[in-house]
Amino acid sequence: MRRIIGQIRAFSQSCRPMGPQTPGNPYPIIGAIDPEKPINLPADIPRQNGETTEYNANPGTRVREFARRHQIRFWQDAKPAPAQGKMKEYGFKVRFSRNHIFSANDDEALGHLSHPLTEKTLYRYLHQTSTPLWVHARAWASIDNSIAVVRRYSEKKMKGALWHALARLGFDKHGRALDEQSSQVLYGTIILVSPQPKSFMATDFDVVVNDLVQLIKKHVLPQMVKDAGAPLNRVPTGYHIKQTSTQKRSSVRTYKK
Repeated sequence: MRRIIGQIRAFSQSCRPMGPQTPGNPYPIIGAIDPEKPINLPADIPRQNGETTEYNANPGTRVREFARRHQIRFWQDAKPAPAQGKMKEYGFKVRFSRNHIFSANDDEALGHLSHPLTEKTLYRYLHQTSTPLWVHARAWASIDNSIAVVRRYSEKKMKGALWHALARLGFDKHGRALDEQSSQVLYGTIILVSPQPKSFMATDFDVVVNDLVQLIKKHVLPQMVKDAGAPLNRVPTGYHIKQTSTQKRSSVRTYKK
């Protein structure tokens, strides 16, 4: 197995494009680097390479223009939910924002360096703007040295626990009310961060769901729940909900490039 992994890594190294490179990104720099200042993250968000305060992929002009047009924010806009004592014991944290936020998993594709997946990533976000609630999960190995499979399964477990908690509170995983007669939506972004995936994987799933229900009900819902018929504090491009005569929600979606 190790020999196969080594062969795959050697092949991927040989397939990388040639050109000037930086330690943080293997892709070559094409054109001038965006002179804008890097975006700083809150100090409690760990980075996989050990950094704690600087956003690795400084967004370029193309990404910043896209973010302004579609009103998508970056990680520094998310704030930690209060009273997370139990969550920290389980090995993960909850952050949320009343705005849509880019995922940290896409930081390389959205950086100022040339990347083949930049346009594809922006296209995915473009068609995601009609979804009220965005959920991101990220696990790091900087503390417990967990392997990739543990980190990926911990991310799935975090999302699953959140979706179960939302279902108990009357919302689906996209933030829409399960009751068709309700006009409420859960609008914004919830970010789940696990700096200790091994510890989180050993935690009972039902216990995590029960504590998430209490945390979200008390601290997140009061700030993120909006009535679909009322104006939002900001109107996102491509997202508008109206009520029909039968009181069933229907969405009108328009996209701008």
